Amino acid sequence: MLQSGQTIGKWKVERKLRQSNTGVSYLCCAPGGTLRAIVKVYAHKDLQRGTERFERFTRMLARLNHPGIPRYIGTIADPPAIASAYREGKLLSERIERGPMDPRVVLGLARELAATLAYVHGEDIIHRAVKPETVFLPDDGQAQLVDFGVALESEEERLTESGSLVGTLRILPPETLEGSQEGPGYDLYGLGLVLYEALTGTRAFHGEDGSVLSPGKLLQLKLSTAFLDPGEDIPAPLRDLVRDLTLRDPDERLSDSMDVVKRLRGVRLDARKPGQSGLDLLASLHAARTKKPVGPTAEEEPSEPVLDQDPTIDPGGPEPEPPVPYDQETTVKVAAIPAPPPEEVAVINSPAAPRGMSPPPGTSSGTGVDRTLVIALVVGTALGVTFAGLMMWINN
Repeated sequence: MLQSGQTIGKWKVERKLRQSNTGVSYLCCAPGGTLRAIVKVYAHKDLQRGTERFERFTRMLARLNHPGIPRYIGTIADPPAIASAYREGKLLSERIERGPMDPRVVLGLARELAATLAYVHGEDIIHRAVKPETVFLPDDGQAQLVDFGVALESEEERLTESGSLVGTLRILPPETLEGSQEGPGYDLYGLGLVLYEALTGTRAFHGEDGSVLSPGKLLQLKLSTAFLDPGEDIPAPLRDLVRDLTLRDPDERLSDSMDVVKRLRGVRLDARKPGQSGLDLLASLHAARTKKPVGPTAEEEPSEPVLDQDPTIDPGGPEPEPPVPYDQETTVKVAAIPAPPPEEVAVINSPAAPRGMSPPPGTSSGTGVDRTLVIALVVGTALGVTFAGLMMWINN
């Protein structure tokens, strides 16, 4: 384990960020402190088995270019490490520890992760570790999929040893436990698990008291579970999506990431919370409009914002403007009807007169100009012209 002040290549360690099965990530800075990056040193069992293996892995990361994936910066040969762009934020698993997330936030998260997986699968790569611990929530942008240390390039031979399965039993699709070949559906099953845990605030496949099951009991539970169900209080589009992503039978399960992207385009969620009436919703909108936005109190949790959307995906509702950090309180904006220009007020507010009748006294005729004023102007102009002509005749 490296300490603050030690170096990884040219990068100086500031602090340890996190540790996973594939290695340890550090926040580092370049010489001069002008650039900060996340430098992940990969574990011996993963990428220190040969230069060719590590080079293949870095080439895979270098070609990925998507807002849902951290930007690749460079490689360190000894120890084998990858530098990627650093952003402030937290892992989804850290957010879930606080409890269930607002379904509207989870919908935005689902859109972003589905779009990222569609891109990754389009590059013929399988991530193989989609779970809350590998989803990063930046403070200033869309969710990102991190930790490609166990990714599989499906057009080449497996990067793992023969007969081994990399990843945790919790996120493995049931069929892989029986020796079936991995594919894009592997990641989509993980996406379903991510959405389930975000909506419920609990880990999938756990004991009755929330405890972690032994491998044997976990396998038994996973193989006997028809699908994951976040509960009847979850909006039907999200509840059905979780079910269709986690069905026990892989032939019935969603297995194409683009199909998930297209399905999410048409999802619209009611702004009401479960059990909230329409009148309650209107009251909350009015309160949000008339009350100055203030920070949450110590006893009050911040309201959940809607996530920033991938510009290539139909957001399915109004996007935040500007994008709001995940944990910052938001207020509902109600558009005000602009006041009409002064010259149109009389027309809008005057009672309509039946055809052939003059409007009531003191009101306009429908053109915004008082008829008496028009007559006075015409008569005045005529008298002026006549008087000027008379003066010219006298002078001549």
